[in-house]
Amino acid sequence: PPADGAAGPIPTPPLAGREPWPPDDDAAATAALAAVPAGLRDLAARTGRTARLAVEPGPGCALDIAADVVGWVEPRL
Repeated sequence: PPADGAAGPIPTPPLAGREPWPPDDDAAATAALAAVPAGLRDLAARTGRTARLAVEPGPGCALDIAADVVGWVEPRL
């Protein structure tokens, strides 16, 4: 979070280049995503500040457009 505010975003990279995106990489990214809520709760408890995770797409990446982000994140929630 920004030093002068109570909340802020945490942007992510778009996972990886579009090809290849093997199952082991997907499993590792899924596990990392699953750990985020607990980490953000811990951050808030320790600092009183909140943060939002911003899973961002990137051209030519595994998450190329917003629909790719939704398609990857939604079933993992």
